[in-house]
Amino acid sequence: NSRLCMSSAVAGYTRSLGSDGPPCSYDDLDHCTVAFLIGTNTAECHPVLFQRLLKRKRKNPGSIKIVVVDPRRTDTAKAADVHLPIAPGSDLALLHGIAHLVLRDNGQDPAFIDDHTDNYDAFFEVAARWTPRRVALFCNIPEKRLRDVAALFHRRQKVLSLWSM
Repeated sequence: NSRLCMSSAVAGYTRSLGSDGPPCSYDDLDHCTVAFLIGTNTAECHPVLFQRLLKRKRKNPGSIKIVVVDPRRTDTAKAADVHLPIAPGSDLALLHGIAHLVLRDNGQDPAFIDDHTDNYDAFFEVAARWTPRRVALFCNIPEKRLRDVAALFHRRQKVLSLWSM
């Protein structure tokens, strides 16, 4: 299916990751401490994955925090620990704002960045422009909620970001 209807995704995955499939497995769902769901109504579109997350949460409530970024109040959002109902079309601003806070607070892994990124300085410059206040206004969310979610990215070691079509 990925070769028939998602040629741009295949090209992006291949260029970025060396493979035409996303770098996630069921095992990743069992070990992440934060599941950051953005651009996906996982409960409806990927119910097996979503039920796996919920089962884990029911079994051990402190083992995982589910964060959902979606303007809509979907079943996925209703089950989340944190729902960020950002303004439609503001996803990238939110991600830049999270990066801004993580980088500002030295929450990044310098060795990983050196080994696995190109043009990091350019990314840093872009993220630096997306201050928490600017992001909160652009995304129409409280600045404190942005800061709380960003803190999960540098205080938790096992964050899994998921998106889908």
